[in-house]
Amino acid sequence: MAGRRGEGVGLPNDLPRRGQAVPGIGGAPRSAPTRGETASSIIDPGQVYSRKRIRRLTLDLGVGRINQRFEYSGTVFWVSYATSNDALIEAKLDDFANDPITMARGSFLQGVPFQEFFITNDVQAGESLEIIIIRDTPDDFVTLDS
Repeated sequence: MAGRRGEGVGLPNDLPRRGQAVPGIGGAPRSAPTRGETASSIIDPGQVYSRKRIRRLTLDLGVGRINQRFEYSGTVFWVSYATSNDALIEAKLDDFANDPITMARGSFLQGVPFQEFFITNDVQAGESLEIIIIRDTPDDFVTLDS
């Protein structure tokens, strides 16, 4: 039977309150910078911060492409949206000489680091799609020194 907070299956009383440090998460929570504070005075020296990057690219498939180069690096290539199931592209990672991979809505590649990609598509009037590129590799983390 659920009781008051901290009893039975209710929530524990020791949940962190606003402004308190959370165990296991680096540094204490910060509020908005106050007047006169700079970014360097807010960042905890020695703390590891992620540089995860997420990019969104919308392609109008009414325009034909042959190995059009896109300089986006990542480890995940995801066709997150397309106007229909008939909207298709061929993607080549890192080198236009690589074999093409046919991609449609919902298709994705992950765990394969790439520095650029090439897109080929026939003219598909009225069709478009959205590609999400996520870069999340070990070199995307930086430790700030004091």
